[in-house]
Amino acid sequence: MKINIFSVLGIVFFCLGLAACQIPDENIQPASEAEFLNFASFEKKVKIMDRSENSITFEYSDVRIDQVSVLAEQYCQMTAGQNAFLDKVILYKNNARRAKFYCYK
Repeated sequence: MKINIFSVLGIVFFCLGLAACQIPDENIQPASEAEFLNFASFEKKVKIMDRSENSITFEYSDVRIDQVSVLAEQYCQMTAGQNAFLDKVILYKNNARRAKFYCYK
């Protein structure tokens, strides 16, 4: 009996796909968009340190990088009609972090 490698790979990927599927927990409530994008709470936690037409650098603390990336995405969309790309994050004074984003198409 010959075993076709593609049949075996198909079965493996099918099983992996089933294992990756999860049933969401009904008790977990996703954060509303208003809570996630509450930029007023960033006023003291995020500062713009440098900006140009093609890049922006934020200094932040007590905020997640995914929240800062939303600000960068908005900046790039408004200034150049482009998307934001995270270049680097560095640890700065007093446990603050600096994140530099580039705008690209």
